Amino acid sequence: MDFGENVFTTGCYDMSGSHSVLCATSADQCPPDWYVLGDRFNSNDHIADDCGHGSAATSGVNDTEACGKRCTCNYHYSTSDNPLNIGSMTYGRCYDAVSNDSYCGVNAATCGDGETFIGPHDEVLAEVDDCFCDVTPVGACMTDSNAFSHCAVSSDSCLSGQSFIQAKTFMADDSMDIDCMLCRNTWDPTASPTKLPTASPTVKPSLNPSASPVNSASAQDHFLGFQGLTISAYIVYALLGV
Repeated sequence: MDFGENVFTTGCYDMSGSHSVLCATSADQCPPDWYVLGDRFNSNDHIADDCGHGSAATSGVNDTEACGKRCTCNYHYSTSDNPLNIGSMTYGRCYDAVSNDSYCGVNAATCGDGETFIGPHDEVLAEVDDCFCDVTPVGACMTDSNAFSHCAVSSDSCLSGQSFIQAKTFMADDSMDIDCMLCRNTWDPTASPTKLPTASPTVKPSLNPSASPVNSASAQDHFLGFQGLTISAYIVYALLGV
């Protein structure tokens, strides 16, 4: 996928330590004391037509073409001249303290009632599977007759007269037979729109030492209609354990 066609996300800059850039969905997800670069960082750059996965990152200085120096929905900012990696932007998790389970989430608004959003750069997620856009579920807009209209991150993407269903509620409704993900994985040759097997409990540690199995489910594949976004057929739950 072309780098220049991606939707912007927020840049975070470490002014006093590593002088590195991290990306987040919004400013409140930047690490503490990091400078917020905003959600249009380097928007004036002229992006090279061939900038995409595997391209070497370059800065657009002296009117030259740039590549990789933005935070976007699908690409994380690339430092120096490191190659760009498609699907590298990470997201946070929605955590339910009652059931001790979690799932990938875009921001606090995508979490269900009583759940806590944990940002992608929070230290508590250091040992948990990364959340990329192709495994990050979103909600849906429903018509006044309770029929599915389209996938959405929040209610402001719904049309007049429509209602918004949060990701967790929508995922639990088996009658819909629809998966709403932030993007579709079109770059991984092993990606499949069919149901994924249940992962082993020992695949990767979770927030607690005794991790529970990872559950997965899939059905009809849908994605958000952002320019340049492509989306996966996977739904992945990461259980935190007891």
